[in-house]
Amino acid sequence: MSRWPLLILVLLASALGLVACGGDDGEDADPTALLQETFGAGKEVKSGRLDLSVRVNAKGIEQLPAPVTVALRGPFESQGSGKLPHFDFEAEINTGGQAFTAGAVSTGGKGFLKFQKENYAVPADLYKQFKDSYAKTAECNEKQGKDKGNATFQALGIDPRRWLQEAKNQGKEDVGGAEAIHISSRIDVPKFLEDVNRVLGRTDLESDPCAEDAANKDAKPKPGSRKLTAEQRKKIAAAIKNARVDIWTGAEDKILRRLNVDLRIVGEGNKQSGDVRLDLAIGGLNKKQTIKAPSGAKPLDDLLQQFGGAAPGLGSGSQNETPAPGGSSGSGSSYEQCVAQAAGDVQKLQECLDTANQ
Repeated sequence: MSRWPLLILVLLASALGLVACGGDDGEDADPTALLQETFGAGKEVKSGRLDLSVRVNAKGIEQLPAPVTVALRGPFESQGSGKLPHFDFEAEINTGGQAFTAGAVSTGGKGFLKFQKENYAVPADLYKQFKDSYAKTAECNEKQGKDKGNATFQALGIDPRRWLQEAKNQGKEDVGGAEAIHISSRIDVPKFLEDVNRVLGRTDLESDPCAEDAANKDAKPKPGSRKLTAEQRKKIAAAIKNARVDIWTGAEDKILRRLNVDLRIVGEGNKQSGDVRLDLAIGGLNKKQTIKAPSGAKPLDDLLQQFGGAAPGLGSGSQNETPAPGGSSGSGSSYEQCVAQAAGDVQKLQECLDTANQ
């Protein structure tokens, strides 16, 4: 198994889609009907506080010699259909004792990135591109996804109703002071991975947010695409031996309050194994959130210098080249080559920085 880091990102992306979702009740309610209503059209979370954590404990995986934990927390507030929400998210990532923090803030007029407790202002033109891209995706979603399900899920290409099976109603429970109905369900892994591919396809830089997913479901990924091939999906599905999800939906409003995902993974020859657990909760549901621009924000170029003048998905903060730490401004500097070879590996990126600053 060489796609553990990818699996973490997939779970995060799926969970982030859930924060915008919106017969009889209680122990006798039909669990399938409850899921249909929870993940169906017309349900939305306009505001709240996201609390998301992912833990991966793997054995025999060279890239993950120690448990990895990722936590993402912060407030968010919708600004209406097609508009980028206001949010203030901060993530903490721990990989075997090495930890770092990152995050992002959107106030509607300005955007900021966070890295290692420092704040950086996103240039106005880059922030506008991000908002425009979000608006275009939302517009396409409204045209394609009417009455098909939750709008944000459709924008991501996710529909949990496709891959939840054998659901059971576990009765009412208290979740953060709200009465909720607990539903447990198995996960149809191949169908889940189809949605995973849709999420990954939406992250390709040249992807068309208006493209129909069904037409290209089994198409071979283009060079450079983040999507999984059919063979890769088959191997991942074979490695997942147990997959289940627990969902808590509001007893009155049928809006998601909490979600847990548990995966047991065994690699080829039983030499590699591990557990993945995702826990997502939404507090302060539909209550007013205060989101402000951080003070003392530095220019984005100050952050980009740590990544050789450009960061994946962001490009350069300005048209002027800035030298990387300990290296030249040229694209062939040893630091930039080190960053490129790190391919997003946190430990290797830190080693690049340490070497460059010596």
